[in-house]
Amino acid sequence: TLDVSRIDCRTCRTNAERHRHQPTKTPLETGGWCDVCKVGMVGNVALRNRQDFEAASREFAKLLVAVQTARRCEMCAAAMLYDSQCPVCKISYKDGKPLKPAQAEGEAKTADGPADEAPATKEPTRSDESRRSDEVTE
Repeated sequence: TLDVSRIDCRTCRTNAERHRHQPTKTPLETGGWCDVCKVGMVGNVALRNRQDFEAASREFAKLLVAVQTARRCEMCAAAMLYDSQCPVCKISYKDGKPLKPAQAEGEAKTADGPADEAPATKEPTRSDESRRSDEVTE
């Protein structure tokens, strides 16, 4: 475990203490980035790369919300983490947030193509064209 009392930087110590005292808060309340030391805290994890810190913060935020949501519906919690639809509640999620019904339909259209269009047909290959010309001449 991290001994917070051994951290010299006030910002880093504050970021580390936030998780210990408030483990159920949002990521920004349970950690943070120190511009002086170039260290970020996400929960009880220290990260030295800012991009890793930002990505971990976003995913940790989704995890915290999913844990809270699991009290209502465990399947919704899983759907939140995987940007999918809860098979029980039929709620679709993107980036850990529920989509409005119109947004959910739009997501389905972009994932599978527009729902009302027929599937795209295959472009004819050279062998298809030569077979057609053979059929016409026979």
